[in-house]
Amino acid sequence: MQLDLISRATPLNNWLILPVLILIILLIFFKNQKRGWLFLVKSYFSYYYFRQLEKDENFNQEPQNTIKFISSILLISTTYYLCSLNQEKSYFFQVLTGFISFNVLYYIISVLSGFFFNKRELFNEYWFFYRHFINSIAIILTPFIFYLIFYPINSNDLQVGFNLFSALLIVLITLFSSRVSNVFKKGLQLEVSLFHLILYLCTLEILPLLGFIWVFNLET
Repeated sequence: MQLDLISRATPLNNWLILPVLILIILLIFFKNQKRGWLFLVKSYFSYYYFRQLEKDENFNQEPQNTIKFISSILLISTTYYLCSLNQEKSYFFQVLTGFISFNVLYYIISVLSGFFFNKRELFNEYWFFYRHFINSIAIILTPFIFYLIFYPINSNDLQVGFNLFSALLIVLITLFSSRVSNVFKKGLQLEVSLFHLILYLCTLEILPLLGFIWVFNLET
């Protein structure tokens, strides 16, 4: 019992506490001050509220939005790392590099798609909606990050059964499904080709998710 308390007193990932706190402070500091947290939740599930949120953002706020987006990517990368059984610091930076590279590629493809299909405004809106999705996920993951820092995951936590991680998975799947559904419906409303719409969703939404899940299974 005493040995367990000692091990808990010095968590393996305590080096992440300060960086995570700084990232959370940045998210809160650069939050949209015109809207409350409840409005932000509504803006994720309702495209009407999302459009209102988008109108609040302007070019002058782009540096703040970029900082908020990068902070969110770092928090999501940290959660992915903490949920794996590989707790080496080198693996953390591999995960971080992977997430950053994916988001850079996502942005490039979105810009090129808007240019080639002559729908720049539409793809800019998709990109803003994607950033909103990433920011929302990061906020939701915040309490789980601190839990995982002080109580590192083990193989038993990954076994089938309803626990804290199952609840987190349900929330993430719900948010992801809502995002894909909104993008699909909006694309149909704007008369985007069904083939191109499905190709877009498979390439930039579904396949990357399956890829991250596959890599995660390899590490566990």
